Amino acid sequence: MPKMQSASDQPNEKNGGSPRTSAGVSLEVTALVISGYLARHGSCREAAHLLEQFIKLVKANGSSISLEPIIALARIVYEVRSWGEAAQCWNFVAVNAPRNIEALTKLSHSLIELGDQEAADRTMAKMREALQQPCYRKDVTDFDSLLELVYRQIHFHFEKGNQEKCEKLLEICAVPNTYAGTVLGVGMGSECTLSDEAIIRKIESAFHTWPRTERYLQNDDPATSVSPGSKLKVLMLFRKYFLGGTASREHELPLLLKESAQAFGFEIFHFPAEYFRIPDRMTPEKEYKIFDDFLRVLIEMKPNLVIIDDLGVLDPPAPNLGREVFKQALVQLRKELGFKLIGFYPDPWMSDSVKGIEYASSFVDVIWHQNVTLARSSRSHADKLFSAPIPYPMGLFRSGSFKTIGAGFLGSVYSYNYLRAVWCTLIRSRGIPCHLFLTRHLKNQSSAGDTIQEYGAFCSRMRIMVNFSARNPSTRVITGRVWESILAKALLLEEENDEITHHFAPFVHYIPFKNIAELETYIRFFERHEMLRRQIVEEAYAWFQRRYSPERVWRNLLAAAFSPAQNLATNQKSL
Repeated sequence: MPKMQSASDQPNEKNGGSPRTSAGVSLEVTALVISGYLARHGSCREAAHLLEQFIKLVKANGSSISLEPIIALARIVYEVRSWGEAAQCWNFVAVNAPRNIEALTKLSHSLIELGDQEAADRTMAKMREALQQPCYRKDVTDFDSLLELVYRQIHFHFEKGNQEKCEKLLEICAVPNTYAGTVLGVGMGSECTLSDEAIIRKIESAFHTWPRTERYLQNDDPATSVSPGSKLKVLMLFRKYFLGGTASREHELPLLLKESAQAFGFEIFHFPAEYFRIPDRMTPEKEYKIFDDFLRVLIEMKPNLVIIDDLGVLDPPAPNLGREVFKQALVQLRKELGFKLIGFYPDPWMSDSVKGIEYASSFVDVIWHQNVTLARSSRSHADKLFSAPIPYPMGLFRSGSFKTIGAGFLGSVYSYNYLRAVWCTLIRSRGIPCHLFLTRHLKNQSSAGDTIQEYGAFCSRMRIMVNFSARNPSTRVITGRVWESILAKALLLEEENDEITHHFAPFVHYIPFKNIAELETYIRFFERHEMLRRQIVEEAYAWFQRRYSPERVWRNLLAAAFSPAQNLATNQKSL
């Protein structure tokens, strides 16, 4: 990368402005447009090389370098984690634009990655000073976007076991009105302090008012009794393994569906979806053979319901078998056989799932998901939405088990839930009495075991289960751990989010927290107040049995599939 000087030390271009092409187009504009295109399409190294060559050309021409190409280059080398080049570029920008928040933030980050903590501290001090200026506060409105790679690197270093680096990076994030700033309690002062008396008052008040809350009164309608025949037949096209092969754990979704359905006398068949989800492992011949096998099973079984995992999400679902071929075959067979088609979406918040839902909504009968707010942005097919958990077999969790584990977080820390690394870093650095039981999708790498039975038994031993709902700074979801902790009669401490309030009442069925101080306070409080803990878990368990028992979920799913008009009313009511 060419060495850069301060703009004030560089000679002005003799003819003024950036060098131009023979057609009179500014080379700077050309370089920015082309490099931007390359970067957006994944060719960051090529984009960086182009900008470096442009900067060399400008210097050789005796012209001054504007900040625009330097900022463009800085962003690219920063995104590809070329920390030395990023530090050089952002330093150049910071020298020439001392109040540039982006430059100061990303320079601080680059310096920490390079191990120059002293320089990083000086730069962070300048960043915080700049943020205090009224004329720069508008830059903070989307400060989380500037911190995105910082969050990602906290996750990266957490995975590597580098606690010190994680803590250093968190210092950059200690800014009000950001995700990490909220977690850290920046700017909240005494609001983070909760006395035992204040917590008890919250719980007593919630128990007094929640039975009269309109949302929960509306959701307390009886389960619908709908049956298409004496014996229901269900065909599932679901993934069998987490990562598509036997080296990974079996996925719990088909296991839970199958066991709960069989308990009600349903005939259920599971066709593994791996061949459609990981098509690059197959030859075209094998791909069509598997598709033919699936259609033959469907024709021979003549099911009442066909439930497909992430229907329409993969485009195409296989390199030779296009999405439209899959759709047309299902539509034609549904017309001939009369089954109801259900798309099941465990992660409807993901961009690929959103697109898949939009695609499938034109031909499915039901869109089954767990996040109620999805309906608010999907009015075009709101009549097909069905929001409910997987029907959990009631014997899976031993609700009466002796609680041998105190508080703990049980779950994964992957790239799709990378913000959990922020919480886990703080739990460790502050010595909060919360075990971190990290799970993996590969076999023999999970604290709670590999099978769903081992997992259920492990959850049942926990007194308090901590759960983090953020998927990115602006997205909160309801996870499977919510339902599972309640079934295991482990007190749920849930990162504050709107999703869960559609199903459960705060301080009655679970305890919400918004920052690390509150989390620690609640953990220590319920260590001392076992009777209150039991009161909440018993109330939550009773409400689950009343609203989300496997029988109720199956009956309401049938109502959604066979009585669409009733489903529309149910969805509008729940919202």
